[in-house]
Amino acid sequence: MRQRTIFQTAEPKDEMRFWAKSDGCIALLDGKMFVRTNCEKLTNKLQELYALEENQWFMEEVNLVKLRKVLDDFGFEIAGVAPFFIPNTEENVSLGEEIQFFSPEEILQFKEDKRFVHSFSFDEAFPDKLGAAFIEQGEMLAVAGASEGGRFAWEVGVELLSEKAKGRGIASKLVRAMKNKTLADYPENLLLYGTQFSHVKSMNVAIQAGFTIGFTEIRWTKKA
Repeated sequence: MRQRTIFQTAEPKDEMRFWAKSDGCIALLDGKMFVRTNCEKLTNKLQELYALEENQWFMEEVNLVKLRKVLDDFGFEIAGVAPFFIPNTEENVSLGEEIQFFSPEEILQFKEDKRFVHSFSFDEAFPDKLGAAFIEQGEMLAVAGASEGGRFAWEVGVELLSEKAKGRGIASKLVRAMKNKTLADYPENLLLYGTQFSHVKSMNVAIQAGFTIGFTEIRWTKKA
């Protein structure tokens, strides 16, 4: 039985995730491939090429080279390739007194703090929805944040703020806390953890926090 592949020509919608708002994207999950473009001729070409593709091996370089050539012919270029992790089930674990959560309003107190690069967006287009910090003896050692990446999708980021946090699994503990809090209090939203295939440490943080790879995605934009 061949894998299911869906092709669609449509403009991106406001409620879509940031990656899905590109000129086009391919998402691969559970042996299925979902393709959306805003160019009907490109959609038809991709369907011609990939309707019977073995999707599990789509990310091999030989396939990406072919995809880049097709996109180039239509005036597009790949803008990103990444894995996205999704939560496993909620766990009944003690977070410890070191974990402190922050509401969207409380997150604003950190807006001028230049240390926060990956955790909070401070962007109305991607509003911050939840924050968590690991605090030890009054010092904030690490922080994680979830921003709204789409109508029903939050994307989590985490960063260490002190050398004292390194090598202690604190990043994973924070991401796990964010996962459990979201599953318990905001079940209508999917918490996503996006990273890069080359960032092994980041992927391990997700795995140790109780996430699993949900899908991989390729997005492209019009060439400048």
